[in-house]
Formats: sequence, C-alpha cells, structure tokens
Amino acid sequence: MTYSNSHKPPTADRKPPTANRQALTANRKPKLKLAHVITRMEWGGSPDIARIMCRSLMKNGYDVRLIMGPGKHLSGKTKTFLDEFKSRTVIIPWLRRSINPFFDFLAMVRLYVIFRREEFDIVHTHTAKGGILGRIAAHLAGVPRIIHTPHGHNFYGYFGPFMSKLVVVLERFAARFTDKIVVLTKLEKKDFLDFEVKGSQDIDVIPSGLELDDFSRIGDEAKAAKRNEFRLGSCERVVGMVSRLEPVKGPEYFIEAAVEVAERINNVKFLIVGEGSLRSNLERQTERLGLEGKIKFLGWREDSLEIIAVLDILVQ
Repeated sequence: MTYSNSHKPPTADRKPPTANRQALTANRKPKLKLAHVITRMEWGGSPDIARIMCRSLMKNGYDVRLIMGPGKHLSGKTKTFLDEFKSRTVIIPWLRRSINPFFDFLAMVRLYVIFRREEFDIVHTHTAKGGILGRIAAHLAGVPRIIHTPHGHNFYGYFGPFMSKLVVVLERFAARFTDKIVVLTKLEKKDFLDFEVKGSQDIDVIPSGLELDDFSRIGDEAKAAKRNEFRLGSCERVVGMVSRLEPVKGPEYFIEAAVEVAERINNVKFLIVGEGSLRSNLERQTERLGLEGKIKFLGWREDSLEIIAVLDILVQ
C-alpha cells in the first residue's frame, strides 16, 4: 500500500491530538489556591495589608479568596476593592471582633466547611480572633499550610489578667499547627518569644507595605486646604496622633502631654484622628483640663494621610 503526501501514516513520534492534550494538561502547573481570613475590613492597618496581599497575589497568578466578617466603617479603597473582589469574597456574619462563644463557634464551623469544600493549599489568617478560629478550622479541615499574621497581639494592654492569660494559652495552642507566624516588627517577635508562643525559626519579621502613590499626591495646595479646614493659623504648630482610641494605644498619655506643652507654648493645636471605645472618656478628660479650644477630635477620616502631612509632629 502506498501513501500520498497528504495522507502520511502515523509514526511513533507523532501522538494523536488527544494524547497531546493530556500531556499538556499533565505538565501544566496548577494555580496555588489560597485563602485570607480576617474578622474585619474596617479601621486600622490590617485590612489594608490583607487587601494589598489579595490584590498582589491575584496579579501574580494565585487563586485567592478573602473570608471576612461584616463591616460598616469601610474606607473608600476597601469599598472599591471589595466590589472588584466580590466574586472571591465570602462574608461570615458570625465572624466578629468581639468575643461571643456562640457566634465564635458558628464562625469556626462555617470556616471548617469552607476549607473542606474548597481544598485550599494555604490558609493565611489575620488578627487575633481570625487567627484563632481560622487556624483551628484549617487544621481540622486538613489544610496543608497554615500562616498567621497577628498585626500586633493581645498579650497585654487589651484585657484584664485572666483574659490576657487565656489569650496566651490560645495562641500557644494555635501555634502548634501553624507553619509560620509573620509579625510586623522585631518587638512583636520578641513578645511572641518571651511568651513562648513559637520558636524563633518559625517567626518571620516582614514590615507592612505602603502604597506610595498615596503620598505623592499630597502637595502644598492640599496641605493649605487642610489647614484652612481646621482653622489653623499660618504660625500655629500642629501636633497630632492617628490611631484607634483604645487602651493599648495610650491616647490618654497624648492628652496629658498636651497639657504640659500647652502651658509652655501658646501657638500650638492638637489633632486626634481615629475612633474607639475611649473617645467619650477622652473628650471628657479634655473638657476637665480646659483644653477644648486646643484639642480637636476628628473621628475616623478618609484623608488621614493629608492630615498627617500638615502636622509638625506626629505622635505614635
């Protein structure tokens, strides 16, 4: 039998189309599937870091999901991000920052179900509550790799002695099945070591990333407009803090310092940017000390970077 040029017989080195497709599929590396878990996407730095990580990982070819609790006080950037990311976002109504054993149990069960169904390669938890519930659920669901970023800790400064000790016990327990803890500062790592949560080799220090474009837009006109908004004279010095108004942040010390500064310097004003459980007490403290005209409470602001730009001194 002879063959024409247009009908050549199959040879050993020519595989049928189906075999070629199977070989390509076998050689193609699957996307790494990853979930970020956080209780809130509201005030503070942890939501920004979670947002930046989710967006960056997506751009680099990872299959990313965001699992979060409900939130009311979302920044403009977070709202835009969640709208873009909504098909990859799961909201668990019981995943809340405040402690509630019933809701916490429901949230952990829901996380476990999601982890079992989605079969993630990595679960990365954020903040204390999300870290405890998320890591236990991920461990029970058999997730291969578990990472936790505490964004600070609750070992001291938040609760009384009993609850603080309970937090340490829970962190030590969850750390037993945590592959890596990522902290933001060397001091934070030192605290985790001092409280014997995890060994040094399992704790990495990675400082927070910044979106530098936000800073490049703050020019002289924006600064002048902000000073006018707060009725700050051209010769007035401005001192401020930008923070959640919680005990661990120490805002009462800022007011105590403001008293001493105001006694020595006339042309100085103080700005406090942020919200929290201490705001009412701090406002009463300000009135009691006769500093109503010197200290302005600005609450939660979208323009915090512009406010920082007009400060002569930023107090952390």
